[in-house]
Amino acid sequence: MWWVKESIRDRQFTEFYDIGKELGSGATSQVFKCQHKGTGKEWAVKMIEKTGNLKKAVNTEIGILLKISHPNIIRLKEVYETPTSMQLVLELVTGGELFDRIVTQGYYSEKDAAKCVNEMLQALKYLHEHDIIHRDLKDLIQKLLVLDPERRLTAVQALHHPWVRGDAVKGVHMENTQTALKQLNTKRKMRMAMNVMNIVRALTISADTEETKKE
Repeated sequence: MWWVKESIRDRQFTEFYDIGKELGSGATSQVFKCQHKGTGKEWAVKMIEKTGNLKKAVNTEIGILLKISHPNIIRLKEVYETPTSMQLVLELVTGGELFDRIVTQGYYSEKDAAKCVNEMLQALKYLHEHDIIHRDLKDLIQKLLVLDPERRLTAVQALHHPWVRGDAVKGVHMENTQTALKQLNTKRKMRMAMNVMNIVRALTISADTEETKKE
């Protein structure tokens, strides 16, 4: 019945937190802003309905988050558990998507880009030092994922690259790059909206079909 040995089971999440607006949702979970009743500090809570096929993935996620602490990685504060659901209280990240910040800020240089990559690699280096592999960075750092270990760039080596260190970058505003990114971001959001519309349409057709069968 209980999935996580470190979870809080004798008290309910809602005893300590007020739930706010929804921040996002996925196939198996929803994320809400929440506020601690005692301190007033805002956090995020990831709510997961417990189903048998999720147990291993949830245990892996929680196990990793509970043992790491790094300024560039979201912190897991605590876990509440009931017989049917999990509530993961996480550090609230308010900066929005990196893509959106790049295209909306008035000035964007190669130095800004190098700083972002450096921060990501600092977090990646920390994960590797704790024998944790991040499996969703293929498009960002392909040289770290080369099959041959002799040719594979490590996070430490990448951090010493002159571009990542900021030694070989310019502070000049990259107007053309930012414009191209704005166009790409618009297309990306349109694709996301179309995907949502297609899902809704498919669900509607399925529901109509079921109603027809019943009639």
